[in-house]
Amino acid sequence: MTIIDDLRLKFGPKILADGTPCGDPTSRVAPADLPEVARFLKDEKGFTLFVDLLAVHWPQRVEELDVVVHVRNPETMEFIRLKAATAKECPSLTAVWAGADWCEREAYDLFGVVFTGRPELKRIYMPDDYPLHPMRKEFPLEGTGANATYDGDFSTFPQPGTQGDVTKTRNLG
Repeated sequence: MTIIDDLRLKFGPKILADGTPCGDPTSRVAPADLPEVARFLKDEKGFTLFVDLLAVHWPQRVEELDVVVHVRNPETMEFIRLKAATAKECPSLTAVWAGADWCEREAYDLFGVVFTGRPELKRIYMPDDYPLHPMRKEFPLEGTGANATYDGDFSTFPQPGTQGDVTKTRNLG
């Protein structure tokens, strides 16, 4: 029995999709179910090694952000990827894997994913009052957004989808 089979058996319809893209077991769940599935993987299946948490921006979707979690069972070397699609918020996994702390802050800073139920969610790369999330696909590559220097005031900063100084944005599909 594979780890995907175990998740299907335990969570049934809470597993929205699964498969093995590129040979890696992957399951998609709703953001609200992510902590429960994570806790099961850690406590009952031995996935104690937190590898990574990241975000992916899909601007053409209503739930435009994917939170992607990679974990491993160090005894069996099994690996699994969990995905949760969200418009903005996702429950924190720091109570399950302490290693998720820095990765959640990075996803918040660079993509704008708000992780609820976690201590001190603040930016780690950009200034606290920076109005944009630089890894989102609408982030300007030229003009004020890309070449701005921090002077303590971003109130005149152009917002995504506005004219202003923004002359080119990423369009990566």
